[in-house]
Amino acid sequence: RITALLADSGDSSVPALDHQSQALYAGTSGGGAFRSLDGGGTWRPLVALAERTVYTLVRDPRVSQTLYAGTAGGVYKSADRGERWERLDGSPGAAALSLAIDPAGAGILYVGTPDGVAKRLDEGRRWSGDTSQLSGGAIVSLAVDPWNSDTVYAGRFGGATYRSRDGGLHWEDAGRLRP
Repeated sequence: RITALLADSGDSSVPALDHQSQALYAGTSGGGAFRSLDGGGTWRPLVALAERTVYTLVRDPRVSQTLYAGTAGGVYKSADRGERWERLDGSPGAAALSLAIDPAGAGILYVGTPDGVAKRLDEGRRWSGDTSQLSGGAIVSLAVDPWNSDTVYAGRFGGATYRSRDGGLHWEDAGRLRP
């Protein structure tokens, strides 16, 4: 079962070539991660990622070769488009269910866990986050406002949404999605 998809838009340092990338990444529940270099025609496993359940995949907008994987065992980082992976030290919780990168280029990564939201600071040297404000359900979706990166949104399994206007220090109810 596919649990995550990521389209690699190419090397952002060469914008004219970005549209030529056909790389796709897929995370699965129990089967690991895969990469396709031909738009999904063929897939090969990313065997260097030891975790078999991959909930989410994101690409660093500042460094196009850098990928992050949220897995059942925490957060992993690849600096070479998935060839090698390392678990981020101090990665919060047993599972990283959702990820979002601060687009302002501050080296900040938000992680949704079964217990709330954690924030990776200083390119991973420090973690912070008071998950008690969001206790009571898994955070399965995260988004950082591209125009104001202090504003972060979190979605809980079940439909509740939350907003932080101070980079994840405090959270407020942002409503409930009722399909």
